[in-house]
Amino acid sequence: MYSIVHSREIDAPAELVWEVITDFKAYGEWNEYIVACESTLEVGSPIVLKARLLPFAVSTFREIIYKHLPGKTIHYGLPIPLGAVNGVRSHTVTRLASGKTKYESVYEQTGWLSFFARLIVGKQLERGFATMTEGIERRALLLVKQRENESKSQS
Repeated sequence: MYSIVHSREIDAPAELVWEVITDFKAYGEWNEYIVACESTLEVGSPIVLKARLLPFAVSTFREIIYKHLPGKTIHYGLPIPLGAVNGVRSHTVTRLASGKTKYESVYEQTGWLSFFARLIVGKQLERGFATMTEGIERRALLLVKQRENESKSQS
């Protein structure tokens, strides 16, 4: 099995971090890796991702939602027939007692061709998932500031 894990403590409420993750229409504004995304988030339904695996190319992936607990976690993946490669990605948001949020991104890849898939796209996946994690944090912190400023201007 091949795994990529990114975990980050974000100084923003869990609801806001979840909003960033699920506001697919805004991905193009902040996400350098997944530049577009569409899904209803219903279990069994598709999630269509446009990923920038290389600086000059965007690839489209149609994956399946395996699990969705609103406000907490999403699991989705792209199974390749015959058990050749199965990649499952999850985003998990946990509210911390401090008022901050723990965000965790996990990608697990299994299957008899997994080793070769890792050789071909492993570095791009690692870079992309790291970039997305950083982008989620930046976007959440920006929204916190914007909403604080809106709140002050309404007072």
